[in-house]
Amino acid sequence: MVLATSALLEAAFFTIGCASIHAMRPHAEKLTAVLIAAVVILGSIVTLASVIPTAAIDRDAPDPPAVYGFE
Repeated sequence: MVLATSALLEAAFFTIGCASIHAMRPHAEKLTAVLIAAVVILGSIVTLASVIPTAAIDRDAPDPPAVYGFE
């Protein structure tokens, strides 16, 4: 039942989004700029979220206490 509820919510939000875009047709240039900015920002967040955790882990790096003699 959870899947059906989430599918209904997704469909409802999609419908609300389509209705709001249709209502904003007189302001198409402004809406286009806002939607493009939203896509760029969300794409940047997804890219950073996928790169940062893997870039911070260097499995081949030596253990810092062994390098500096803090054993």
